[in-house]
Amino acid sequence: ITNQTISLEAGSSAALTLTPGYSGSAYSEYWSIYIDYNADGDFEDAGELVSSSLSGNAAVSGSFTVAGTA
Repeated sequence: ITNQTISLEAGSSAALTLTPGYSGSAYSEYWSIYIDYNADGDFEDAGELVSSSLSGNAAVSGSFTVAGTA
């Protein structure tokens, strides 16, 4: 899924839970969360990958802190 947006404040912490949404056979999932801090339309700059995890086929929970300069 792409193009999902939320609003966060600079320096704040955000909790998350990501749950696979498929039916039928279970597949291993790899999750990545990016923030385009400088709003240049890509996620190639240092620090824009804020969280990633291999979760197998179960939900994964975690948190990250939004950069204070965002």
